Amino acid sequence: MIHLNPSRAIEVLFNCEYGLWSKQREIARAVLFHKKRKTAVRSCHDSGKTFIDARIALLYLIANEDSLVITTAPSWMQVKEILWREISSAYNRAKINIGGILTTTKLDFGDNWFAIGLSTRKEGDATDVAERMLGFHSKTGKILVVVDEGSGVKEPIWNAIDGLLTSDKAQLLASGNPYRITGSFAKLFKEKGVKKIHIQDTDIPNIIENKIIIPGLMSPKYPIEMVEKYGKDSPLYLVKVKGDFPRSESDMLISLDHVEAAFLREQEPIGKKKLGVDVARYGDDYTVLIIRQGNKILKKEKYQKENTMQTVARVLRIIEDENIEAEDVDIDDTGLGGGVVDRLQEKEYNVNGVIVGATAEDEEHYANIRAENYWAIREWIKTADLPSKDDDFYELANIKYIWKSEKKGQLQIEPKKEMKKRIGHSPDTADALMLTFTGSSPSPFPAQTSDVSDERGKPDSAGLMNKEF
Repeated sequence: MIHLNPSRAIEVLFNCEYGLWSKQREIARAVLFHKKRKTAVRSCHDSGKTFIDARIALLYLIANEDSLVITTAPSWMQVKEILWREISSAYNRAKINIGGILTTTKLDFGDNWFAIGLSTRKEGDATDVAERMLGFHSKTGKILVVVDEGSGVKEPIWNAIDGLLTSDKAQLLASGNPYRITGSFAKLFKEKGVKKIHIQDTDIPNIIENKIIIPGLMSPKYPIEMVEKYGKDSPLYLVKVKGDFPRSESDMLISLDHVEAAFLREQEPIGKKKLGVDVARYGDDYTVLIIRQGNKILKKEKYQKENTMQTVARVLRIIEDENIEAEDVDIDDTGLGGGVVDRLQEKEYNVNGVIVGATAEDEEHYANIRAENYWAIREWIKTADLPSKDDDFYELANIKYIWKSEKKGQLQIEPKKEMKKRIGHSPDTADALMLTFTGSSPSPFPAQTSDVSDERGKPDSAGLMNKEF
């Protein structure tokens, strides 16, 4: 056991410039001092959870001879570029000679003493990763499994994690934004015996002091911006600001977990390019242009306070630069968009002016084109690839719908004006994406690491287990 103060050990050994804050200390103490079998952390955005996960993983490894640390996250990119970058940073800043051989996602001290990062590299290989994970065994029984962004980790991998926890010395540390109300991560917060830790905006030092105390943690501006952009009742605000699971709202068309999964997914563009243009002019709304090719968003451009001729020029540039056929350009023809359509057609670009309130192709089931196209997104998002750092696509998780009683129960999307009133802004990005599905077949309608030489050095951690920090 690491004596007295694991938080202080982390701060000193890994030269943490700003130290650890209270919730990070609580997590470290649960895993390294109390040795809780399972520790689950549901957290708001930018709380430093990956920072502490990485340093707990490294300290556990060097302090426990012949131990294994297995780390995972929803995507290979997250494991490699986020979690293991933090592990590498801690390793390189250490005040002792840690030794071993450090590669991109592995720290190796010996055949039965190492840390490794595992995750899916492409769709459908979760079972393969799970089988590989089950192949690891510790002769001492000392295993720490670290799960980053647990809501997004596939169930086969969670099942494999259960298999790794059979030893009485095995431990689990799972953290993440709680954007799914179902699945193994969510179940941890209902399971007896789990150390449950909740981090929300009002816990963060920067929020408490209303200024930046620790760079990289949530900014005091962030909760305000999230209220203005999505509203306090939105699932995104609950998850990203409050660290709470979203409410189960039966009238939300697209779930937040499907949007989050699409941010992590990597798909190859297949088929022809489609350009959707949602037009605004001079007000608070934005003109948004989105290029979609199959399951992948290739590009998004967003502008404010431009006239229709400027928008025409932008559309022409994209058509030429991206080699998009005019017949694959869909522009909202309602209101201001009509001028853009007219000018492009006058210049002999036969673009499609789309009146989204017009009759749907499947008029029995959808109130209009807008409803039909949004339902297509609802199915598409399950295999889609969204740009990972573009929060505007969270608008998709704020779209509400109703069933109209006329015509055997048509699907109708909340009117744009009503959504703007509810959340404070127009869903311009979501609507531009919606336009790219015009003319597509209606979606099915529902019933109601590398080899290395064996030159591994032992960590210079003699007596570390009994050292006081």
